Amino acid sequence: MPSGPAPQGTSAERPVKIGLSHVRKRFVAGGHDVTAIEDFSFEVRQGEFLAVVGPSGCGKTTLLRILADLERHDDGEVTIVRKDPARPENSMILQGDSVFPWMTVRQNVEFGLRLRRIGRRERARQSGHYLERTGLTRFADSYPHQLSGGMRQRVSIARAFANDPEILLMDEPFGALDEQTKFTLQQELLQLWESTRKTVVFITHSLDEALTLADRVLVMTPRPGRISTVLDVPFARPRDVLSLRRDAHYGDLINRIWTALKPGAPAPPGTGTAAGTGTGTAAGTGTGTATGADTAPAPAAAAEGAAR
Repeated sequence: MPSGPAPQGTSAERPVKIGLSHVRKRFVAGGHDVTAIEDFSFEVRQGEFLAVVGPSGCGKTTLLRILADLERHDDGEVTIVRKDPARPENSMILQGDSVFPWMTVRQNVEFGLRLRRIGRRERARQSGHYLERTGLTRFADSYPHQLSGGMRQRVSIARAFANDPEILLMDEPFGALDEQTKFTLQQELLQLWESTRKTVVFITHSLDEALTLADRVLVMTPRPGRISTVLDVPFARPRDVLSLRRDAHYGDLINRIWTALKPGAPAPPGTGTAAGTGTGTAAGTGTGTATGADTAPAPAAAAEGAAR
């Protein structure tokens, strides 16, 4: 059964869910080292929605792949504190199509549940709930090629939530969509997240999207990716995507993020690392610690592409 919302409270009051301490990741390209992430330390609290922005090639996707255990870091420590070993640690939602074209919408949404050997009745209940929440019920027996790009992303979102992971990792899931569809899916994601309060790490190039969705925004420097600054997002929840842009503080926060993204922008004192309160480093406590080991050299083309 899907888990309920995480306990309310300020970020500092919640336990640490994800901790990175002095993490470094490099690739080998053309006989040269390419450092994607350097001395990266931060904490994400239980039930927090963290947005990560930064220039292209700064290592945002590499960071997400490390959290998903799809890449091994070379130095430092990564800690994921597990709450319920019976649930998946994470689900990942990508920018491009990640639905299975030979499966119906319902079969796609139930895919993770089938892998976990959840019974047919419970699978139907959980998939039905998220099909309804994402407006896909009447398309349950359709195939992906019969859907628009926005609807296929709805399938990916429904599948991730139905699998009930402890952490959602989202890599620019709305980046390829038109503005109207993007606004609609942002609002739907906010509503889904409000009902579950899952821990989310959300990669985006859109400053509007980061402020609309997140509790905090982590800004990365150009490669090698380090933390430039971390900003608290003060807007109350629940949020409305359009009315939020009329808030008097909205433009100021956009300007602060944009300033931090400028090449050569100095990092404010104390923002080399990001803890639950915007200061400090990942303590590396809890369970699920993964210590970095040397990785096999990546092909040159893959190394450059992976350091996104």
